[in-house]
Amino acid sequence: MDTLLGIILHFGGGFAAGSYYLPFTKLRGKAWEDAWIFYGFCTWIILPIVATMLTVPSLIGIFQRIPISLIIKVLASGMIWGVGALNFGLALRHLGMALGTVLALGVCVLTTNFLFPSILEHQIIGFCRLFENTTALIRLVGIILAMLGLSIYGYMGVNKAWAFYSRTSYFPTPEFSLKKGLISALIFGFFMPFMLVGVELSKPISDMALLAHSNKFFAHNIGFMLLCMGGFMTNFCWYLVKNRKSIKRIVPIAIDSRYVITYGLAGLCGYLQFFFYGMGEVYLQHLYQSWMLNLIFIMLTVNFWSYLLGEWVSISQSIFSWYVIGLLITLTAVVILSTVLMI
Repeated sequence: MDTLLGIILHFGGGFAAGSYYLPFTKLRGKAWEDAWIFYGFCTWIILPIVATMLTVPSLIGIFQRIPISLIIKVLASGMIWGVGALNFGLALRHLGMALGTVLALGVCVLTTNFLFPSILEHQIIGFCRLFENTTALIRLVGIILAMLGLSIYGYMGVNKAWAFYSRTSYFPTPEFSLKKGLISALIFGFFMPFMLVGVELSKPISDMALLAHSNKFFAHNIGFMLLCMGGFMTNFCWYLVKNRKSIKRIVPIAIDSRYVITYGLAGLCGYLQFFFYGMGEVYLQHLYQSWMLNLIFIMLTVNFWSYLLGEWVSISQSIFSWYVIGLLITLTAVVILSTVLMI
């Protein structure tokens, strides 16, 4: 029963994370950067602080007991993860929701399996170790499937670009750029799993919250708040550098009620990913299992929305069939690799 509840909670987080970008698909007359930083302010600053204050008692007392060095480490992990979060948004901006998400999360699956066991568990997964036992061979199968799925989606991207540049018909990704999108997806795939590092580093903070009689479902909120603050620092620095000559344009946007409500709701969806993720991990009690379930549900949700939005309207039926095949292969790879990580 606990496992089922954990899966349901992760589905809630994945659905929220897969839905936050919907308002960006209807962005008209405003700069993408302005919408992104406003979304980030809501999802990484306002909502984490409010949620933590409402759900964690004795918050000031807990912060007084947290070593400064630990706060700096969690913030630093958040800042590194923030590079990935920014590039995830850019990948969706330039590739569309479906193609951008699956490519980015597919790369994320590979880096999670190769790079992060060495950071979190001090296990170096070299080429020779891919053949040393049955578990390693299963991992190899998952990696091959993931690379195959990513290759199919790369092929899809080329065809989508051809459809865009060779036709004058409706195209739902107005800023489509295969080169920019692929670069952003690769950067995201490398930096995004640093969220796992931050979650692991913040566990002593969660333990302090439990000792202060916090509800076990909300004890993660302090750690997520610090991670989100670090992520916002990175994104805000990027925004200042990119818009240093036109920073004043954010003022009229901030007082536009329709804009505030729209991207405030997007921020709420973005934050609910962390909120449900923390509760789901309480039931599953496994870092990698929670992470991979989160990725699966995000992929499924984004592809559901992208189909409804008509992102593949300019693609032939045969290419769309490859799109479905690539999605199924990538999801299979995620399931296999998440199983290996739990062994």
